[in-house]
Amino acid sequence: MLDQDACEETACGGDPRQRLQLVVTLHDRVAYYPLPSQGITVLGRSSGAGLSIDDPFVASRHAQLHIAGRAIEIEDLGSTAGTFVSGRRLTSGECVPLDLGTPFRIGRIVVLVLPALPE
Repeated sequence: MLDQDACEETACGGDPRQRLQLVVTLHDRVAYYPLPSQGITVLGRSSGAGLSIDDPFVASRHAQLHIAGRAIEIEDLGSTAGTFVSGRRLTSGECVPLDLGTPFRIGRIVVLVLPALPE
């Protein structure tokens, strides 16, 4: 379903109390992926995306997360299927704040950003 390279390319370290993770669900499958503490993570079907999602309803560059500590925004990158936050479709290029635990959908995938579990 997913291939995650973002943490190989960016620092996922930092204060353990500030670490975040993506919780990605498709039907009955759930996967967890660490997020960098700063920067942009692209979500999409492309192998070059920070989080590559193998789903035909996900565009090659579908959406991106802007991360600054625990301040997160999500931006739709002009996807055909759309990016939905709390059931509302974002317009192409629209960037909105994303609270921790607020679900968003790209293609058939439902995603949440949550604090990472302690190691």
